[in-house]
Amino acid sequence: MTGLESQLPKLSLICLGAPTVRVGGAPPDGSVIWRKNLALLIYLALAEGKTNSRGHLVGLLWPEKPEEKARHSLNEAIRRLRSALGADRLISKGDRLSLADVDLEVDAFEFEQIVRDDPAVAIDIPTGEFLDGLVIEDAAPFEQWVAVQRERYSALWAGALVTVADAAIMDDKLAHAQALARRALKVQPFNELAVRILIRAAALAGDVSGAQMVFRDFQTRILEELDATPSLELVGLIDRVRDQRWWAGRGEHQAGNEPRLVGRFDLHRMAFGTVCNRTRRAKCLVVTGGPGMGKTRLLNECLARASLDGALTLVARPLESDQDTAWSTLRSMIRAGLGDASGMAGAPPHALSTLAALVPDLAQRFTPVEPQDRGEIVQALVSFFAAVCDEQEIVIAFDDAHLADRSTLGVLEAALPQIRDLPIGIVLSVGTSVAVPPELLRLQSAVGHAVSGRALELDPLDKEAVKCMVEELAPWCKNAGDVDRLTRRLLFEVEGNPQLAVTILRALGEHALPEEKPMWPRPRATIETPLPFTIPPLLRSAVLARIECLDGAARNVLEAASAGYIAIEPGLVAALLDINIDDVERHLETLERQDFVRYQDGRHVFAAPLLKKAIEEACLTDGQRRRWAKKSIAFLGERRDSAASLLRVELYTKTGENDRAFDESMSIAHAAMADGSYGTARRALAAADVAAGEDGTRSQRVSTARKELSAKPLPEDVRR
Repeated sequence: MTGLESQLPKLSLICLGAPTVRVGGAPPDGSVIWRKNLALLIYLALAEGKTNSRGHLVGLLWPEKPEEKARHSLNEAIRRLRSALGADRLISKGDRLSLADVDLEVDAFEFEQIVRDDPAVAIDIPTGEFLDGLVIEDAAPFEQWVAVQRERYSALWAGALVTVADAAIMDDKLAHAQALARRALKVQPFNELAVRILIRAAALAGDVSGAQMVFRDFQTRILEELDATPSLELVGLIDRVRDQRWWAGRGEHQAGNEPRLVGRFDLHRMAFGTVCNRTRRAKCLVVTGGPGMGKTRLLNECLARASLDGALTLVARPLESDQDTAWSTLRSMIRAGLGDASGMAGAPPHALSTLAALVPDLAQRFTPVEPQDRGEIVQALVSFFAAVCDEQEIVIAFDDAHLADRSTLGVLEAALPQIRDLPIGIVLSVGTSVAVPPELLRLQSAVGHAVSGRALELDPLDKEAVKCMVEELAPWCKNAGDVDRLTRRLLFEVEGNPQLAVTILRALGEHALPEEKPMWPRPRATIETPLPFTIPPLLRSAVLARIECLDGAARNVLEAASAGYIAIEPGLVAALLDINIDDVERHLETLERQDFVRYQDGRHVFAAPLLKKAIEEACLTDGQRRRWAKKSIAFLGERRDSAASLLRVELYTKTGENDRAFDESMSIAHAAMADGSYGTARRALAAADVAAGEDGTRSQRVSTARKELSAKPLPEDVRR
């Protein structure tokens, strides 16, 4: 920098919107903003190295003049600019003309930097069209350059809007995402990324018709104005939205029927960002939390977003009775959709034969070959995943992963280092205060090391989160006082449990009289004068209100099913009610549509253990429980599978046969410990504890057995 350059006044160029210049913070000499003088100044400021040849500048701004006159015009423009801005602001070196960048500010450069650093800030900067209103009719090359720059800065602006809109979808702020996408389309009407966001946001909000309308409008617009058609990617997206394939298999939830996820925006963003990061590498998300904390809901939402973007998603939901059955979770994965993936045909035949030896569903298509060792199974699974991933990304979820069998978990853990470069996602939901198999603990510890990902824990909702839930699900609260009162009451009753909070709010909305809703809880008695009931009665009341909507036959099936285990046996229900098993199956389909049960892995199960317990306590009398327990014991007969054996001893306690219940449950526990079925052993000891009652000697035997179980070399009773 020369001494003269250091004395140059500060020069600010405004390019976005109506162009103007500030010199030392004040308006410049009038000659600076003459059209071609201003054009020359801005062009040099944005040129690479802020320099260009005189010949290029002449052709840019004076293309219609003879060479000599054009160069004279350029020299005159330079003279006037130097006079107004400082002699050293424009520097000549041979045929090159440069703009000194000392104390130079250009809003276009600043905008670009902000877009790169923080798009959320960039979209709130008031800007206009590049060089808006500056027209130089006799300089076609300059006008062409301006057109290119306008498109470039419009693309930057739209890109920032799309980036922030995409983040808003991750935050589940769907309306905000749609508003930002529409702003982007005003700037760039053919921006397909913005259209994708509008469609995704509408679909996630349950507005399939709105998503289809967005697509049709865009399709018509580009056909009429560009004679073009939407990309195959966009067509695939709208096809998935139309038939809701992206929501298939999401359990009891349906798109748009669940309240918006609230209160954990940062956590939700991390979860969605982990599963839906659109990289071609493996990732793993582990979600832990207690009952009713929303693990399954968050898992479903992650899968919905991944599936909406074109991934093959599937859910394995092991039951407690499955964890001691080798490869049961692998079989659930295959049945849930992995066995029908289009890419599996590309897997090596030996890999398919190896897996067929473990999964009967595959044995119908491929000749089973017994594996020599676990390493062979790992390689078969890796080859299988690689073949499927050649066709599309896959995301596999294990809901209640702590109930998965150890064989599947061990092979999956061993496969992680070999699948890290595949487009595959693994989502695990794990309960707290539950026994976690060591294989699952090792798999969890690999997250962030052997494979990228996150581990997140769902804590109870705080007051602000519950307030958001009240505002969404309690429209009868017309003022802040009503909202606050109901929020405080819910916090008192449910202690931040989102499942119970939603249950209570929905029960109030659907079954309370209109005049009663705003008065529950009563003003000034929210906490100080507690209502004479606790959470279980409230939940039972809500369940009863839902059951009232069922016809008599379906209700009978539901009540009889609650007398058994969480996995429903149609034959047992038929025996209890003395009806045809086909009728039971038909009524179970009705109950599935009413969200009481769900269908998974070829069987009906209760939608939640808590729901089964509430139905049993609310609907069955003591006499009915005893009578059905006896019939269930007779139906189970001499079956020796673990699920039947454990159910039988639990039923003995309901019939008063505590001695028999204790003896059989202890026998089951010792046999299970001997063959390594520790999950079965724990359940059997729990049943023995109930059967022991006040008998101190029996309680001591249970305690001794539990100590023996905890001393096993591969303890599963590691507490989260």
